[in-house]
Parts: sequence; structure tokens; C-alpha cells
Amino acid sequence: MPDTSSEELLASVIIPWCGEEELYETLRTLGSADWFEIIVVDNRRNPTPVALGPFPHLLREETPGAAAARNGGLAAARGEYILFLDADCVPQEGWVEKMMEQMRATGADGLQGPILSRQSQAVARYVQAELDQRQKRLALYGRIALISTGNCAFRRQVVTDAGGFDPTLLAGEDTELSFRLHSEGRQLFYVTSAAVWHRHPTRILTLLQRKCRYGFYLARVYRRYRGHITENTRTPRTQLAAMGLWVVFLPAYLVFGLQGTACILGLLMATALPLAWKGGPIALLLSPLCTLMNTAGLACGWLWACLRRC
Repeated sequence: MPDTSSEELLASVIIPWCGEEELYETLRTLGSADWFEIIVVDNRRNPTPVALGPFPHLLREETPGAAAARNGGLAAARGEYILFLDADCVPQEGWVEKMMEQMRATGADGLQGPILSRQSQAVARYVQAELDQRQKRLALYGRIALISTGNCAFRRQVVTDAGGFDPTLLAGEDTELSFRLHSEGRQLFYVTSAAVWHRHPTRILTLLQRKCRYGFYLARVYRRYRGHITENTRTPRTQLAAMGLWVVFLPAYLVFGLQGTACILGLLMATALPLAWKGGPIALLLSPLCTLMNTAGLACGWLWACLRRC
């Protein structure tokens, strides 16, 4: 654990880790300096001894979930600024320096950088096409309401004053924190430098499971911050339209039969066309399926929350 009695550093890089192999490349790329520290939070279910080198501080967090792991790292951090990376994200050279330059240039309370991919598999290409579409929207806004913790930075005092991440959320915890900070009037920005390379899923089933799981926990966030739903600066309108089309899919079948469902499916494929340009033809299949799983997850999460209150 870092020596909290010593002088504060400029920055602390916090990386929750569940055994991802990319961590070793991430640590090599980050390197070391006397003005920032690296804190790796071991959140593996069945931890075994590991040797990560002399630079990172290795902590253990028993509570599962990235939120709890980040909170553990936050409690041990000494930096004035907190930088979060996912363990399957490899930063570009000079990432810490670029993050600090942007934090100071913008005067931000928090900011997010680009998430890119070097993968060539069809599913991974589709996921990156989705991200590119969202990040293009974020770049247009500049000031944003949602930050992804895969590549971001905050003023430490801002996050600690807000109480850190909600450990009861096993997904969507970055959205919940973003809404909380945005409601406090904090300045959150998207910048186009300081990128990271992320490892996306390469299997369709894995991707769909993630979409459903994220939707389930996001329902709890949206119930908590209903007034912030319209402030979503990240989700493309085509995706929102596709989710709406899935909501009316069954009523369209009941009222109009197969003609109604054929029309809905055609419109769903039309919403996927912007993604097909970069994501390839597979986007015409994956985009409707992903929005279906998102919608199903949101519905299940909303229903579960209602039942728990009864």
C-alpha cells in the first residue's frame, strides 16, 4: 500500500485487475516517474501470487466489481489527480503526460479520452464502430454528461467528495458517478488525445451478454437519475430509435401480423446502416441484436427494482 504519510504526488493511475493479460503491456507502456504512481487493484476471484515489477502498488479488494476495486485504489491514492484505466486497455505512449496536459488546459473536474482498437475480428470491428459513433458525438459536445472509466481522469477531491463509485453496481457505475457529478455542476469534458487501445469481445454471445448485463444495471441508474436521461450525450439517436422499435415489435405483430414485424425489422436494419460503414456487414445483424439485449436488460432491471420496492 502507498505510504500516505509522504508528500502527495501529482497523479495516481488506478487499474482494477481481474487477470487480464494486457496488464503487463499496460505497465510497460506507462513506465515510471517520481511524479505519478500506479495502483493495481487485484479483484480476481481466486488470486494467485504474481510479480508485476517494482513500480505498481498492488492492492487486494475482496468485494467483486470494478466499482469496489476503484474505490479501494482511490482510498490508497496520493495523487492530486486520479487516472483510471481498465486492465484490458493499453495506453498510447505518454498517456499520463497527455492526460495531465488536458486536465490543466481545460480546467476540467473530469475528462475522457478516446478508446480505440487494434483488432481485426468482425465482432471487435463492430464494437469499435459503435464506440467511434459515440465518441464522435462526445467530441461534438465537448462538455459531456457521461464519462467511461476505461480511459479517464478526475481531480481526486471531486471524486472523494462525491463518495466514490457505487459498489452495488456491477456495471454502469461510471454512468452513475457521471450523473452524480454532473448534477453537482462539475465540468466534464471529452478530449481527442490521450487514447488507449482496448480489447473488445470477439464472440457474439459474449457481446450480447455484456449488453444485457449493462442494461440491467443501467436501469437502476436511470431510476435514480430520471431527470438526467435526456442529458445522455453519448448514445446515438439511431440506437435510441432501435430500442424504441423493439418496444413496439410485439404490438406490431399483434396488430399488423407478419407485415408489421417485417416493417419493424426493416427499420431496425436501417438504423444499423451508419455502423455498417466501419463495422462491416455484420453490423446489420449485430446492431439490432445488441439493442434488443440492451432493451431486455433495461426492462428486467427496471422490473427487478420495482419488485424489490414492493
